[in-house]
Amino acid sequence: MFTNPILSNFKNFRLYLFFRLIIIAIYLSILNFGIKADLYFILIDSDVFNLIFCGLGLSFWFSVRFLPLERNNLSKIIFTHIFVGVLLTIIWLFLGYNIISLFKENYLKNKTMKYFEQYLDPNLFIRIHHSHLISVEFIQHLEQTQKDTYNVILKNKQQLPISKTGLAKLKNIL
Repeated sequence: MFTNPILSNFKNFRLYLFFRLIIIAIYLSILNFGIKADLYFILIDSDVFNLIFCGLGLSFWFSVRFLPLERNNLSKIIFTHIFVGVLLTIIWLFLGYNIISLFKENYLKNKTMKYFEQYLDPNLFIRIHHSHLISVEFIQHLEQTQKDTYNVILKNKQQLPISKTGLAKLKNIL
């Protein structure tokens, strides 16, 4: 009965895929160079975004076919397109938030303190305790709690214990 013009002609389909690949490359570049996010998250977000819009792009011919200008007034067509655009944006933001919150939690839990210690600049970040790795710039001052024990006071007033090894490293940096 009604066939999609992109899917019915292989040349149109190849052209559509070519432009989708260009859009994917631009999107990946923006996320990678603009936000400098982790490649893993960039690929997941890009896949979700582009699958949604690829499918919607293929389905737009329905709105063209069943909402022609001759049979509908312009305000109805504009309202329909604005509604669909807002709906798509909400879906995309919701999925993007869920992807980042679900995958990033698992991703970070799988990394050890040693991993972060290895990849962060040792002049900017220091491991002060077996469970604390902090930014040197975020340190307000040191506070002695007992004869040989110290706490570091951060700029947000949080107090963290310092191990003897962490204290020696911290004194070398400061």
